[in-house]
Amino acid sequence: MDEMDFTEEEIEKLRLQPGDLLVCEGGDVGRTAVWEGNLPLVLYQNHIHRLRAKQDSVEPRFFMYWMQAAYQVFLTYQGAESRTAIPNLSGRRLKEFLAPLPPLPEQRQIVACLEAVRERVQALKEAQEETEARLKELERSILDKAFRGEL
Repeated sequence: MDEMDFTEEEIEKLRLQPGDLLVCEGGDVGRTAVWEGNLPLVLYQNHIHRLRAKQDSVEPRFFMYWMQAAYQVFLTYQGAESRTAIPNLSGRRLKEFLAPLPPLPEQRQIVACLEAVRERVQALKEAQEETEARLKELERSILDKAFRGEL
């Protein structure tokens, strides 16, 4: 794993905390994730925006899902990124985004519903992959028997 040297000030400024919302600035503009604190010391870099709630009335995962839906489904922020050679989302533009802020219990309920759907979709994908693997094995078996004259 690559390592870099940072000053104490840089570490304090760039250190991720559980619940930080990370937003891609370039490449896959607007792609989001919530840092869960899986490692003890992780710093973010300049191609990622870190959003941190200033109050307890914000569920970071709600805003993660909002950003994903706003970009991919609703096209809410369509054209908000710079269209230079490489599309990017500046911090200034990101700060201009408007987002809904329902009460915290509603945010949590929405997150719970979306995560339940995500888990179900993942289970269906895994079942589909298993079925495809079985079908390929069945096809190989049929071809094997056909070429041996056993059908």
